[in-house]
Amino acid sequence: MKARTFYALAVLTACAIPLTAQEGAASQWSGSASASFGAAFDGDGYDESATFKNALVFEAGGGFSPSFRAEGGLSYRYGAASDLALAFDAGIAAAPDPQAIPPGTDLHGGLYVDQAYASAGAGAAWFRFGIVPTGSGAAWLYNPTSRIGAIALDRDPSAGGRGTPGLTASVSLPAGFSVEAGAFAAPRNANPVPDLGELNADGFPLSLRLQYRGSAADFSAAAVRERLSADSGARWWFGADAGFDALGASWYAEGAASAARVGEPRPEWSTALSPNGAVAETSCGFMYTLPLWNAEARAEYLWFSAGAGKPEEYDAAKLLSGSLPLLARSYLFASVEVADQAASRWTVVGGALGNITDGSVAFLGEVRFTVVDDFEVRFEGAYCGGKSGGEFNAPLFLGPGIEVRPWRTSLSLGMEAWF
Repeated sequence: MKARTFYALAVLTACAIPLTAQEGAASQWSGSASASFGAAFDGDGYDESATFKNALVFEAGGGFSPSFRAEGGLSYRYGAASDLALAFDAGIAAAPDPQAIPPGTDLHGGLYVDQAYASAGAGAAWFRFGIVPTGSGAAWLYNPTSRIGAIALDRDPSAGGRGTPGLTASVSLPAGFSVEAGAFAAPRNANPVPDLGELNADGFPLSLRLQYRGSAADFSAAAVRERLSADSGARWWFGADAGFDALGASWYAEGAASAARVGEPRPEWSTALSPNGAVAETSCGFMYTLPLWNAEARAEYLWFSAGAGKPEEYDAAKLLSGSLPLLARSYLFASVEVADQAASRWTVVGGALGNITDGSVAFLGEVRFTVVDDFEVRFEGAYCGGKSGGEFNAPLFLGPGIEVRPWRTSLSLGMEAWF
């Protein structure tokens, strides 16, 4: 694993050298180092956790010349912060014998590359190729139309997002319109074993998007061919999103639909569209600046037709496979953020994600202090409560002896420095 990552970084650096050598081409490095320590609680006690992350961003070129951008780093997670530790503890996977692990391998974490791509073009047409970012959409917490990258709630909207090997091409059109198309070499969960048939054109993901960006409203319509894993079939999703300002608030709506497969949960009304019906996801919400303290308030509603209509129908396998970010059918999210308007030295954020189907709630909070320029201390917490037996406050059972808690009450103290 580490050897492959090292070779990938070496190749990316070699690709960047010609760009830095161009006359007048600017290049720069930036990055951050962070650490957090905390504990995750449940009915049986608590588990300690720790996370360490160093990130680097390299950018070269720009303007009318080709450019290059790479984002990656080193990340380690311990205790309750480790996804593998949680999987081993729950019985989802058997912990390997340390003696059987190749020397130098550490399953706590390692090197990663989020993005690494070149941009080139002329006039209205531009191309990106490499490990390309694929996120899109108008929604804040969850984007139904983003079917190429990993399905996840966007708990850190400032993050650049994971990239996917592939290429995209965009053309700017008159009157604020543009068209973007992409082809991607890897499915969401790529098979790590090379195979001669893995690039079959009938299966790898594709995207086509028409966008409009105006002064008062934005809109896009998309068709995306999704592939969940290397050994699964591809499917087409059709979606649209829109955003506009009205009544002093910023509003948005986004949705995607696909033909339902046999046995797949789907709304009754969708059978009017096709014999087997359709599956759909939608997200809509608004952002409003409150008069008091200029606080930023958000609210967002999420709906998944493939989600369960009652707790006893929850299918935790969908969560673990990445086919759904949440298990139920409908959710409501709300948050308020207050920041220091005078010196930008502190920020307080509080919010809640409620499961409308079962009545459970995850309350989230964060306090950030800028001690000195480019150095921040954070206090974060989550409380999972509400009606007992819900998604956010009860374990999910995958089988005999296999129990997992995707959400847990937690507290943590962290710090981060940028350079």
